[in-house]
Amino acid sequence: MSLYHYPKLYSALLSPEADMLRDIFVWIGRHLDAPLRSIMDPACGSGTWLVPFAIKGYFVGGNDIEKRMIEEAERQLLVFPHELTLGDMRELSFSRTFDVAINLDSSIGHLKNDEEIKEHLSSVQKSLRVGGLYFLGLFVLDGEERDDECELLYESETVTMSEGGHAKVTYKSLFRDPIARRERIHLEVVTSGMTGYPEFLQEEYDLFSFPMMRLLKVLEEVGDWEIVAVHSMEIIGNPLMTLEKNCGDIMLILRKLGHKE
Repeated sequence: MSLYHYPKLYSALLSPEADMLRDIFVWIGRHLDAPLRSIMDPACGSGTWLVPFAIKGYFVGGNDIEKRMIEEAERQLLVFPHELTLGDMRELSFSRTFDVAINLDSSIGHLKNDEEIKEHLSSVQKSLRVGGLYFLGLFVLDGEERDDECELLYESETVTMSEGGHAKVTYKSLFRDPIARRERIHLEVVTSGMTGYPEFLQEEYDLFSFPMMRLLKVLEEVGDWEIVAVHSMEIIGNPLMTLEKNCGDIMLILRKLGHKE
């Protein structure tokens, strides 16, 4: 059973960290060409990354392929201006365009190949205004060596649930295979005192990774994207860095090019 089957638990365990939110607001202020008015998440899950923006008065849009996640996002965003769509992140169908899109949890890694990634990038592009920004989390991995050492990626604090009980989530990287361009992720959730939830939940899935030159080629083939900045997500403070081989977990900030009407 996947954590996706428990949207309230998902939302509680994966709420945005204050430092990360602060950085996103700083980067938007630094790179967006006009004041922020609207923001979209093409793989929004239960809306956890959208809620902080909605609370601050921005119009938010969210898309997800899982109906139960959209239902939870609707509950979270009910009192705020928003638009939610149920569908594939390669075929977004919003009724408007946005200033900014965010995909901060490396959801692009769930796509299977370069063609699907290009479809996604083109769809996001259509959902942004000219000059709009896309904050895209992904993993850049080159080379032929295989890393079999288990690595802790994220471990939440123990969360007290509103309906009672406690939960904690851990993400680990089991290995990274640059030849297959995949990283195997192991997720564990431990709960206590929660009626209707399993005491232990685990799952494994693969995330697609990018050799640096292949990433640049994909962006070139889609066209009309400009790399504005790259930030390391592996170093405290998420410093600005240069896109290079094996640069690991990064935040890629893209700008949609074109002519404003």
